[in-house]
Parts: sequence; C-alpha cells; structure tokens
Amino acid sequence: MKTLIRFTLLTCAAAIAVAVAHADMPGQHPTYNHGLADLHAARAHFNFHGANEKRDGEEEHAIHEIDAAIDEAQRAALKDGKNIKEPEPVDVHLARADRYHQARQLLDSALRNVSGKEDNPHARVLQSETIAHINAAIHILEDLQRKYR
Repeated sequence: MKTLIRFTLLTCAAAIAVAVAHADMPGQHPTYNHGLADLHAARAHFNFHGANEKRDGEEEHAIHEIDAAIDEAQRAALKDGKNIKEPEPVDVHLARADRYHQARQLLDSALRNVSGKEDNPHARVLQSETIAHINAAIHILEDLQRKYR
C-alpha cells in the first residue's frame, strides 16, 4: 500500500513538473516575431517623406491597416507565449517609390511569417485578422505604387 501511494505521489509530482516546465517554454511559432519586425519596418517606411512629398489618404489608410495588423499579430504572439521585440530602424533617405517597394517586400514577408499553421486555437482568430489587415495594406500599397511610379 505504501508503495502504491509513493508511486502515485511520484507520478503526480512528475506530471506537475512536466506541466510547469512546458508552461515556461515560448510558443512554437517564432515567425510571429519575424512577421512583427517586418510589419514595423513596413510601417516605418510610411513615416518619412521627402521635402516635396505629403502624405495622402491612401497612405493613411495603409498605415491604419498595418497598425491593425501589428496589433493583432502582437496579441496573437502574446497568446502564443512570444516575447515581443522592439522594431529595428529603417533607412530614412529612400525615395517614395523605393519606400513603397521596401514596404511591399516587408508586407509580403510578414504575410508569409504569420500565415503558418497555428496550433493555439485562441490565436487563430487573431492570426486570421492579422492576415486580413496585411492583405488590405498590400492592396492599398499596390494602388500607391501605381500612383507614384
């Protein structure tokens, strides 16, 4: 009887130790941080304008979509146990067309990074919303690229 009690207690202790160790592990999808970095960098390309440039309504709309994608991706990353990093600075001396080109590459990269299989059911909705905002920003950016060729 004592052996059975000891075995049960040992099994319970081992199960608790495994659960605690697993809870401290970061989420399985490091691409959220890569996607967030790309979104922050794409957003930064809209912050800088040349002396003769002014921000128009389409740019404001793209910024709104990118900001919404960042918000959703951060919420999904946090639900997935990620440590969110601060964005890296961008080259502020690019011409408008070059900034749009860089932003498009970053948005495409962000889309690839956040579109991976999501195992956490609580993060799936946030992932879908992030993808929708990125796609909206890409659509707006395509219009801007045609407008400022």
